[in-house]
Amino acid sequence: MTYLIAPESIVGSFLFLILGFAFLIKGGDYLIDSSVKVALRFKIPLAFIGLTIVACGTSLPELFTTTYAGFEGKYDLAMTNVLGSNIFNVCIILGLTGILFPFSINKKSFIWDLCWLIFITTMLILFSWDLKIELYESVVLLLIYSNFIANSWYHLKRTPEEIEQSKDQKPTSVTKDFAFLILGLIGLLIGTRLAIKGGVQIGALLGFPDRYIGLMIMAIGTSLPEMVTSLTAAYKGQPDIAISNVLGSNIANLTIALGLSSAINSFQISEMVLNPDIFVSLFLTALLGLLIWSKKFQLTKVSGATLILSYFSYFYFFVL
Repeated sequence: MTYLIAPESIVGSFLFLILGFAFLIKGGDYLIDSSVKVALRFKIPLAFIGLTIVACGTSLPELFTTTYAGFEGKYDLAMTNVLGSNIFNVCIILGLTGILFPFSINKKSFIWDLCWLIFITTMLILFSWDLKIELYESVVLLLIYSNFIANSWYHLKRTPEEIEQSKDQKPTSVTKDFAFLILGLIGLLIGTRLAIKGGVQIGALLGFPDRYIGLMIMAIGTSLPEMVTSLTAAYKGQPDIAISNVLGSNIANLTIALGLSSAINSFQISEMVLNPDIFVSLFLTALLGLLIWSKKFQLTKVSGATLILSYFSYFYFFVL
């Protein structure tokens, strides 16, 4: 077969990557919208939706790309996709949000989410200390997420205001909601395959190791849904959704994405992924907490700029 642009070329690989990201973003968009509508139809609290369903929805690109990479035996790509995405979420997404739309943060909810994220990141460090993640460790990660969901349900109780807000949602049919949910899932599956193919081909053609591909290409691309969601939420005056989406997505990345993918194939990871990437992820999460605590639970322009500077410092000293 004759191609106008050879798929194995740089141009062809970038087309695969861009098309894959387009499917991932649109698929995630459909899946989030339909999931929220289904959840509201069954009277699930809106605060719980923001922390779990929306956060998980924006993490689905990471879930599919990480699982696929793990299935293909590209363990460093799978790990760095998750860790790079978490670092990007904290530094770039919240950094841009702080610079463009500074806001006050709900102290109780923020501490709750941040403590869970720090705990789970620490557990992942312990699990991967021997440069592999075994099946039983994958199960523990999934059980931790189940515990997080159960405790969050109790922690975020429904209020009359949330029920009233749900009534303002434009009514749609159950069939249409589930149809778009399935359509979103299909979009994510197609996007994952295309993005992985394009990203790996670009890295191979340029001689990049899997760690660079995961941190520089895949992580940023799969974080686009979180960026759109958080920036939109902050712009619309919903700061709690903006920050809980990022923290909830990071939790889902570490537990569901890594848990499921490493359960399929036990991970063998390189020392460069353990040190420094996992430790940098933990440090930057703690830095976020320190910055917000020092500003009396406000995400300010200065804090946002500090987070962005930290991201580029990480790349300069540990990646490039």
